[in-house]
Amino acid sequence: MNGESTTATPITPGINVPTRAKTRKTLIVLFIVLGILLGLGILLFIENLPPMPVPTISKGDADTNNETPAPTGGLGNSEVKETYLAPTGFSFNYPSTWKLYDGSKSSDEAIFIKYSLDREGGLILEKGNDFLYIDSVDTNPETLSSGIFTDETDKANFMATRSGFLIEGGTFYLSKSSTSIAEFNSPSNDSGIYSIISLSEFIENKTNGYDGHDDLIKNKSGKDYYFVKFSKTSDTETSDTNQSELVAMMQTIKW
Repeated sequence: MNGESTTATPITPGINVPTRAKTRKTLIVLFIVLGILLGLGILLFIENLPPMPVPTISKGDADTNNETPAPTGGLGNSEVKETYLAPTGFSFNYPSTWKLYDGSKSSDEAIFIKYSLDREGGLILEKGNDFLYIDSVDTNPETLSSGIFTDETDKANFMATRSGFLIEGGTFYLSKSSTSIAEFNSPSNDSGIYSIISLSEFIENKTNGYDGHDDLIKNKSGKDYYFVKFSKTSDTETSDTNQSELVAMMQTIKW
């Protein structure tokens, strides 16, 4: 023997040394589990988000420069609609909340006498303190009740005090205010009914390139018609509800 000694490394039984392949497999499984958990967390977060508000457009956001107004108003889904048909063929629908008086019926003559209104060919639609008087006259080309707009400001001022809508494709404007029936029948009033007409038909290029309006609705089934809004009180501003319903009635007119 040369005197050199060797020391052996002891081996402890029961302990396995992990290999590199096994470590990589473990990491892959761990990443898959984490991915699944993350995905589930995102789904739960989305489901618990509050609903997004739906944007709305108010009437004030609409294009106010369009001279031909879109139909507005409505008779109401819960109201019973009635239809009036005149012998000339003029007709319209109206809600049952409005009372119609026909001047051709003797049973209705009292209200025309009360308000000193011509009942021959006349109609009254009444609700609360407001009523609309409609009368027809034989078409007469010499009868004038109209106007022209001298400039765009004049036209804009006219439209601002009225509700615009369509009747059988034509553009019409209904005044937002009315006339006190007491003031109209006052002995001191020397103005005729044509001076307070409430419904006007817009006429493009009426005179020499100027737009204008006719206050007599002319030559409809051989008749001219005029519409006048009255108030039973001194308050001549028509309520929004009554104005909307009147507009809706006018939109159903068939000449």
